[in-house]
Amino acid sequence: MTKKKGNYKVSVILPCYNSALFIKEAVDSILFQTLDDLELIIVYEASPDNTLQILENIHDNRMRVVQAPRKGIVPALNYGIELAEGEYIARMDADDIALPQRLERQVGYLDEHPEIGLCGSLAMAFNAEGDLGLFGDVILRERKDSWIESPGLMHQLIDTVVCHPTVMFRRGLFQHYGLKYDESFIGACEDQNLWCRVMRYTKIHNLQEILLRYRIHENNGTVISGHQGYMQWLRTHRELMTWLYPSGYYTDENINEKIDIIIKYLKTGDYPHTRTFHYDTFPRWKRIIVMLIFDSNRLKEKITKRLKRMNNGRI
Repeated sequence: MTKKKGNYKVSVILPCYNSALFIKEAVDSILFQTLDDLELIIVYEASPDNTLQILENIHDNRMRVVQAPRKGIVPALNYGIELAEGEYIARMDADDIALPQRLERQVGYLDEHPEIGLCGSLAMAFNAEGDLGLFGDVILRERKDSWIESPGLMHQLIDTVVCHPTVMFRRGLFQHYGLKYDESFIGACEDQNLWCRVMRYTKIHNLQEILLRYRIHENNGTVISGHQGYMQWLRTHRELMTWLYPSGYYTDENINEKIDIIIKYLKTGDYPHTRTFHYDTFPRWKRIIVMLIFDSNRLKEKITKRLKRMNNGRI
C-alpha cells in the first residue's frame, strides 16, 4: 500500500530495545489490523541482540524503523510522537499483542466522541503458561475491578487509570497543549504523570473490552520498576495536588521527611508500607474535597461501602 506523507489515520509508536524474542509477533499484530490506514513507527535503540535484523526482514511500506540513541523508553516515546503524522497516535510495546480490531474500535470511538482526548481499553495479561486475567487484577493486585470507564482526577490519586500500552490519543490535542512524556521519569510512572496533565484539558475513556494481550515475562518493565514506581507515584500525586491548589494553599512541610521514610523502606525491602503511604501524604479532608469537586460518585460509593460494613451489609 502506498500512502501520501501525513495522510494516515493512526500513527502507532513502538519503542524497542533487546526485543528480538517478541518483536515479530508485536509488529505483525499491528500490520494485520482490520484498520489498515496506519503508519508504524518503530523507535529502535541500538540493541546487542538481532532485533534490527528481524525488523529488516519485515517488508511493509507502512512501517519505518528510526534509530535513536540509548536513552530509555520515555525519550523514545517522545521521539516517536514528534515523528508521527497520523490524526491519532497509538502506543504499542514490543512484547505485547494487539487484537485485530484494536485500532478500528478505538478510532471509531474517538471519531464519534470529540470530547474524548485519550482512549484506552482492557488488556489480558498472559505469560508462557497462558492467560492470567485482566491486567488490573494481575499486575495491580489491589484492584478488583476492570479499568474505570470514565476516570476522573480523583481516580488518578488512588488508581492507575489507563493501561499504558492500550492508549490512543489525538495528536492535535497534544500539539496544542504541548503535552509529552516527562523525561525525568525514568522507567516508572511516566504514563501516570502524563495522564495527570492530559486530564486538565480533556476527558479519558476506557473501552470495556479486551483489545490487547499484555505479556508478562522476567524483563517486563512493569515488573522491574516496582520499587522505583512508588517514589514516582508520590511525586506525581504531589504535582497534581499542587496544580489543584496553584495559590500555594496546599503545603506539606514534612514532605522531605516522608520521602526519606519511603527510601528507608525501599532500601530495607520493607516496601509494602509504601502501598498506602501516598494516601497519607495528603490530609483526609482535602481528599474528600477533591472527591466532591471532581468525583462525587466515587465518594458516594466509598460511603455506601463503609455503611454496609458498619451495618452487616445493610444500608
